[in-house]
Amino acid sequence: MTKALEQALDSQLLDLVTSCETLQQYTDAIARLTKNPLWIMDSAFHFLSVSKSPSAKLYQQIYQRNHDVVGHVSEWIQSGLYDAILKTKKPVHFHDPHFDKDLRLLDIYVANKPVARVTMFLDHDISDALLLRICQGASVYFRAEKAQENPSSWEYIFSIALQAKNSYEQHSSSMQGLFQRIGEPPYRVACVQAVGAQEERLGAQLSFLTQLRHRDAHIPCVMVRTFAFFLESTQHEIAQWLPSNSCHIGYSNWFYRPQDLYSHGIEAQFAMRQANNHACMFKDVQEQFVASVVSEQVTLSSMIDPRVLACVSYDQLYDTEYTKTLEALVACGNAKSQVAKELGVHLNTVKYRLSQMRHLFGIDMQKDAQGLRLSLLFLRAIPATQVQELATKEWIQFIGRVKDLEKRK
Repeated sequence: MTKALEQALDSQLLDLVTSCETLQQYTDAIARLTKNPLWIMDSAFHFLSVSKSPSAKLYQQIYQRNHDVVGHVSEWIQSGLYDAILKTKKPVHFHDPHFDKDLRLLDIYVANKPVARVTMFLDHDISDALLLRICQGASVYFRAEKAQENPSSWEYIFSIALQAKNSYEQHSSSMQGLFQRIGEPPYRVACVQAVGAQEERLGAQLSFLTQLRHRDAHIPCVMVRTFAFFLESTQHEIAQWLPSNSCHIGYSNWFYRPQDLYSHGIEAQFAMRQANNHACMFKDVQEQFVASVVSEQVTLSSMIDPRVLACVSYDQLYDTEYTKTLEALVACGNAKSQVAKELGVHLNTVKYRLSQMRHLFGIDMQKDAQGLRLSLLFLRAIPATQVQELATKEWIQFIGRVKDLEKRK
């Protein structure tokens, strides 16, 4: 673009803002003057305006046909482009291999916050300074409205229920309506966090929400803090819409009572934190959850029966397998033949080890099953290095002194 043409366009920007009533009109006017097709997306990567002359429709169609929005966002994150745009308020120069075109990308800011993004395809070159002025003009159209869609009343109720434990008591009729909207029970909560830095995650998660609202309006979806939450039923599930390779997904247990929504939201968030680029079910991490809740009140090591610690210490000192046998006994409900099969040893070996555990540590499988089960749960939740520190001969000596005291009684 010649300097004279840039100066002419620059002088017309104020007139364009005052004469164009909508963002679409403004986008079309900019396209005609720069002779470059462009589009504007909101922070959830939802198209707000696409120029008609020169037309960006062809690029938009290729964009939507070859990849869904989340797919493109994932590519941008992996290539570093998304991060580059976030770290600067200057236009980012980019060659898109899908279009074989040079592009300029720049965020539109309102009150120092990015609310939308301009993507301009360069049929004719344009200076960074002029593109910056174009974005400043576009920001006028965002000052009186939010760039992202306003959540529905159902999503508002869903958001409240996730954050307030006693919300059902205050909003019971609304919550009943929320659940009726998504079909018959059972229900479950899904929590999603995109892969990447926080700024990258928020944009990608907003794109998830935007897509889902268009694809299945029955599924309530909201952002709470930095996480995306979804409420689904067997008739309306989100798995088919989410790219599991670019986000962590946690699912709560299935449930049917609306008043339990808050608790299941916590389950879904905990499961998401255990996920690693895959879907994680809360039922598979319940033991870790119990241990994490207990650890907020007391140290986990204090919840482990000293007899179990003595058993672990003895194994460390003498290279025995009493702890492994104890875990198998608890898991199999003290069924010795099943334990022998699980461990690949003779039944007499299991009976001998059980006799030795009673003699050395005072472990009684009939009386202590519940306490042993909890102790082993907390033992598994403690880091291996800490277990090694706990496994000392003092525990064996301690158990010996306790047994002496009991004999005196």
